[in-house]
Amino acid sequence: MPSARTDKFTPGKAQRVAVLLLFFCGYMPVAAVPALEIAGVATGAVGIGVSEFYKAEIAAKEPRWTTPPEIDASVRSGLKWSNTQLAKTLSDVMLFGVMPAAAFASPLATNHEYGRAALTVGEAVVITGVITQVTKFSVARARPFAYYSNDYSSPDSKLSFFSGHTSYSFAMALSSAMLMAESYPNQSAAIYATAIALATLPGYLRIAADKHYLTDVLVGAIIGSGIAYGITRMQLQTNSVQYGDERRLQMQRVFVLP
Repeated sequence: MPSARTDKFTPGKAQRVAVLLLFFCGYMPVAAVPALEIAGVATGAVGIGVSEFYKAEIAAKEPRWTTPPEIDASVRSGLKWSNTQLAKTLSDVMLFGVMPAAAFASPLATNHEYGRAALTVGEAVVITGVITQVTKFSVARARPFAYYSNDYSSPDSKLSFFSGHTSYSFAMALSSAMLMAESYPNQSAAIYATAIALATLPGYLRIAADKHYLTDVLVGAIIGSGIAYGITRMQLQTNSVQYGDERRLQMQRVFVLP
């Protein structure tokens, strides 16, 4: 019950929420977030959504790649959980909850304009998503659970290669980590180690859930990391990710740094 809570909504917390709203509504410069790039990200996101919505129509009727190599079969037998549904749920929580929260909140603590930094992360994620979807539907690899049960009745059963949970996670983790490390070079080792650990967990859980093989996860990690590195490095080198003024940086940090 609300009366039993000890972490009440104190004036200090209310002040932080107000500061955050002020930051988003009043102090994010429009020029820092180019409309053309926003349109590109939105278009890519819509394309990803459409491909998911029409998955049944787009997916191949039969898998084009079924038999896994020995290393995939061996790793599957060692990492697959008996409760695959739990592993799947946890992987979804990581991808749709933990990873976006960490990736899009971390730029608040950097020296960069939040809007531009967040757009950089978004670009890495959307480009990764487009490539992931095109590859999945083109390769049409049988998922482990489908191959070993010989059941390809669902469209999703033929979309194993490569792991989208992993590619998205690495895209979010590495792009945000690069922005953080650029602002805090002395802590870069810890920043990258934390980012890699977070991004690796969804990949492991997808193997545990019998949704992907090891090679699916490894390729997903490489693709997501490569795109994140290229996009973020380009934006940093061209000064597209701008530095914020001191007032805005203080407002960012009052929210994320007690």
